[in-house]
Amino acid sequence: MKGHRGRIVHIESVQDLDGRLASGLRVLDGYRLHGLDLTGHSGMLAALDVSGATFLGCRFAPGDAARAEEQGALVLP
Repeated sequence: MKGHRGRIVHIESVQDLDGRLASGLRVLDGYRLHGLDLTGHSGMLAALDVSGATFLGCRFAPGDAARAEEQGALVLP
């Protein structure tokens, strides 16, 4: 998979995210996730480097949004 340095990558479906993860995505720096229901993805989020990611209007399982923010992600309701 090619790097995304300096680019912003928009993800607007859980299926798109799951496909990218299956292809080896592990770092979300520069990624913008829009309106995703991530309540069933706690394990996936814990395994990723989310620093530099932006979560716009995403839903999280309890504690996941705070954990993402602690790791350097921007979480906007």
